Amino acid sequence: MRSNAFAAVVLMASTLALNGCAEDKATSNSQVELPFGLIGESRGIAVDGDGVVYVAAADRPENSSSWTHVTTLAKDAAKPSELVAVPASFTDVVRGGDGTFYGLVYPKVASLEKGALAPTDVPIEFAEDDSFLVDLAVNEDGDVYIASSKRILLVRKGSAKPEPLPFPAIKGRVAIALGPEGDLYVLSQEYKDAKSGDKTPQLWRLAKGASEPTKLDAPDFAGFESFAVGGNGDLYVTGSETTDGGDPEVLVFIPGEKSLTKIPFDGTVNGRHDIAVGPDGDIYVTDDNRVFEVPRN
Repeated sequence: MRSNAFAAVVLMASTLALNGCAEDKATSNSQVELPFGLIGESRGIAVDGDGVVYVAAADRPENSSSWTHVTTLAKDAAKPSELVAVPASFTDVVRGGDGTFYGLVYPKVASLEKGALAPTDVPIEFAEDDSFLVDLAVNEDGDVYIASSKRILLVRKGSAKPEPLPFPAIKGRVAIALGPEGDLYVLSQEYKDAKSGDKTPQLWRLAKGASEPTKLDAPDFAGFESFAVGGNGDLYVTGSETTDGGDPEVLVFIPGEKSLTKIPFDGTVNGRHDIAVGPDGDIYVTDDNRVFEVPRN
């Protein structure tokens, strides 16, 4: 999740000990390396309505620290700027509608303000069986959606009480992302057959204001790392169509349809592959301590 908010999330996740700025590098499929330089392991990526890219990431391994950095790159800028660096090891970071960043710092949710010296715990009264948090998304109102290893929760802005949302019990890997109209998408992968290890994706959508989610058809693919929703409602994942654990692919599909489109992307198996979708439909992916822009068409 990641959501597209900072993937998403959705929006979700993404550093930024910068070692100079790399030159843009275009490949045969027109993907471009953005001038973030070498980053640590990704903790999340987001793009706002003006095309500004935000990347959250851990420190580079050689620094041997547990800091998390958030760096931003304005559209067409030659180099990024660091917004915040804090001595905390986040596992996922998303960007809220008001520009505040939120992340998972086991076993809590914390916020990151621009220029902050330390994260601020978000006061949430989790039940004991919700202690393992795996993904989050934040809507325009500041409400926080959280995927635990058991269920999906909503924490409304100003409240400390999580509300369980009416999704089926979580089984297997899960990611959440918010759509452009505030719909919440939940993508999980359950084992078809525990013996063979084959998995099948399960996709649900909870429309904004709805009391029950709708199960949607989803194409069959082997595995996913990150999940985002585009402005037109298309769903994007980084993962693999046919093999789990091979070179990463960027896959896109329309909710409720079985067809799957592969976006050309020359990636590696190294690092975490977070994904976000910009206002023009271009895709942003972290790969091997770098950040790439991938044209949608």
